[in-house]
Amino acid sequence: MKVLIMMRFFLKMMLVLTLSATAFADKKVVIIAGVGGLEKFEKRFFAQSSKLRKILINQYDYAPEDVRMLVEQAADSLSRYSNSNASTIRKTFQDLSKNTSAKDELIVFLLGHGTHDGEWAKFNIEGPDLRDIDFSGFLDGLNVGQLVFINMASASGSFLEKLSGDGRILISATNGAVEKNATRFAAHFIAALEQGNEADLNKDNTLSVTEAFIYARDNLIHDYQEKKQLRAEHPLLDDNGDGKGTETPDLLNGDGAIASRFNFMQERGGDVVERTAKAVPVSPELARKRKSVLDKIKKLQTRKEEMDQEEYYNDLEKLMLQLARINADSKK
Repeated sequence: MKVLIMMRFFLKMMLVLTLSATAFADKKVVIIAGVGGLEKFEKRFFAQSSKLRKILINQYDYAPEDVRMLVEQAADSLSRYSNSNASTIRKTFQDLSKNTSAKDELIVFLLGHGTHDGEWAKFNIEGPDLRDIDFSGFLDGLNVGQLVFINMASASGSFLEKLSGDGRILISATNGAVEKNATRFAAHFIAALEQGNEADLNKDNTLSVTEAFIYARDNLIHDYQEKKQLRAEHPLLDDNGDGKGTETPDLLNGDGAIASRFNFMQERGGDVVERTAKAVPVSPELARKRKSVLDKIKKLQTRKEEMDQEEYYNDLEKLMLQLARINADSKK
């Protein structure tokens, strides 16, 4: 039994490492800081947005032009960034729809306050607020290979139902609309990106969306416990298209499995490939063999519940060994 348990753990880690080595894509980022209402929140949202942008550029190899930032109108910000009102946000997504393709990936961060009027969840900005249905329309107009939408505002959980769909990884800072207090989740999620290696659960030298979420969630819980406060926010992750989300995502099954294969590093150049230990270019023949084995692994996973556990892990081990040989051949 111990051997079977160790085999499961070893194969799970191998599988996560293997499936995370996807084809390189050009990532674009949009950071939107909403209206603060009070000076302390105005300063907080602008500082968090600026810090997030700096981390992505300095630690994750994004070029400044890869990261668009929209902020609340303030004397020290608009000289550098656009105003985060409905018009500029709409224009940003329209521009992205014209200048991205299926080979690109997009990450959207919302930082600020959110509300719910009984029918629509809203993100608070200067002028008319934007609703969940508005953002759904923006996303529907895009043609990107993968979309990550991280709403770190209060009352953000209600966004999941409207925005959920195939190819979309969604995170909210709260569970539903009733959690209306200003959130702490944003600070912890940004800390996950800043810490990087500390949040890297499988130690593959990359930080996935699921890993960042888990790090932020755990530190959020500790934050409330340390202050002896009742936790007022319960973040959710949804990546399987059902619009429900979970606070306990899994790296391999259900919500979290797809997000675990999306890492934050910009992956355009060879230096990044070496530094993050990603897959090396292979010949068409090896690429075909690799895809064939990966397809067999995915098919095997769908049959896991109906198979004897020992049989499942034996079959998985054989496929992983095949994949290891292909990867070894690609380096010759």
